[in-house]
Amino acid sequence: MVSGQPAEERGVGAKAMLTEGLFQRFLKPEFAVTLHVSGDKPTGNAGILPGYLLANVDSVDIRTRRRGGHGSAPHTATAPIVQAAPLVMSLQTIVSREIKPIEPAVVTVGSIHGGTKHNIIGNE
Repeated sequence: MVSGQPAEERGVGAKAMLTEGLFQRFLKPEFAVTLHVSGDKPTGNAGILPGYLLANVDSVDIRTRRRGGHGSAPHTATAPIVQAAPLVMSLQTIVSREIKPIEPAVVTVGSIHGGTKHNIIGNE
């Protein structure tokens, strides 16, 4: 039997399959072979590796809240966007400074949103 997992990158596909009774409807497998696309392989080629590979995804939303104000008076605000800038840099160095070089790990800051107007220092 071949089974495909939906929504694997959002971390909800396997849970949905189990909730729908995957192992009640089908026998529990003795082993699993997984496939995933890889940008470093030429089209038509595949690579293999025993053990875990690309095995997890966690998403985190971080909201910084500070005192906003008008852009003409930045000394009266504490500027959450300015606070977020070094946070992004710190997050990007977690792997290089906290994880052993032989351990697989990736931290990606995929988006940052802040403020509502060009001349306003927002609250978050």
